[in-house]
This record gives sequence, structure tokens and C-alpha cells, in this order.
Amino acid sequence: MAKERSASKIKKKWYQILAPKEFNENLIGETPSLDPRLLIGKVIRVNLMNLTRDIKKQNTNIRFKIIGLIENKAQTEVI
Repeated sequence: MAKERSASKIKKKWYQILAPKEFNENLIGETPSLDPRLLIGKVIRVNLMNLTRDIKKQNTNIRFKIIGLIENKAQTEVI
């Protein structure tokens, strides 16, 4: 007889990822994590058109690195 699998009681918490002040701290994404310390150093790639709303910049991607957390919001810097 097969064993029943129990759902994990540990729930991941969602964190918002914000762009730096140069991009008006716009929301660039969200990510789940069990431990917020694991987010530090994570790299996110974002299309520049999504930040500036300028279609001429759709061929440019910018990479951001998470450098810290304030409340449930991840602060980033441009790489």
C-alpha cells in the first residue's frame, strides 16, 4: 500500500523585488523564499522597456543584484 504524502507545513513567503532609485524603485518582480537570507546575491534580468515604458529600448536587458531586504521588499543594485 502506498504511503500518503503530507503537504509541507512550511510555507514560502513572497518578496517584492524593487529597482534602485535610478529607476524610481519600480517593482521589477516577485520571488518566493523560505529564508530571506537566501535572496541576497540573487541576480534578476529585466528588459529596459519594462522599466522605462519606451519601446525603443526593448533590445536592452539590465541585470540587478539583490543587496538587502527592508520589510518584505528586496533592494537591488545594477550590475
